[in-house]
Order: sequence, then structure tokens, then C-alpha cells
Amino acid sequence: MVFRLVLWSVGRLLALASRISARLRAQLTRDMSVSIGSRDGVARSYVFRNRRVSSHTGLEPTAHCTLLFQTAAEGGQIFLAPDCIAQVVKGLASKEIEL
Repeated sequence: MVFRLVLWSVGRLLALASRISARLRAQLTRDMSVSIGSRDGVARSYVFRNRRVSSHTGLEPTAHCTLLFQTAAEGGQIFLAPDCIAQVVKGLASKEIEL
């Protein structure tokens, strides 16, 4: 449940920021989609189109990048950790997280 809430929150905050922040819109230079999920079914896709961000549940079949955790509990734990990026890199290196 935590992982689902974190992914939803990230989507809402990115969507809001893409509407009010000129700095963020300046960084969104091309259209693409990214999916983040777990093997046990929790997933969210983020679509970057026309310098705006939207999100929806599920994995995007045409995603440019998909990040898959083994379980939703593991994904939530990693996303809420202070050293989140280091844990994702470590998980990718050890094949515990798929890209």
C-alpha cells in the first residue's frame, strides 16, 4: 500500500509541477514514458508529453524505461529510504531490481 501511495504522490506532484514551474517545463524537452512497478502487480506509468506530465496505473507497454522491484514492500522501503538512489543503483547492480 505504501509503494502504491508513493508512486501516486510522485505522479500528482510531477503533474502539478509541470503546470506551474517554468524551470521543470524547460527540462522536459522530449516526449517519453517511464514505468515503475513491482512483480506483484503494483505499477504506475508517467507520461511526459508536450512539456506536461501525467500518470496512470499499470505498466505502459511502450515505455522508454521500466523499473521493476521484486515486491511492492521492497519498492516502498527503497523509495522512502534516505539513500534511495544508492539503493536503486545497488539493486540494479545485483539484479534485484530490473531496468
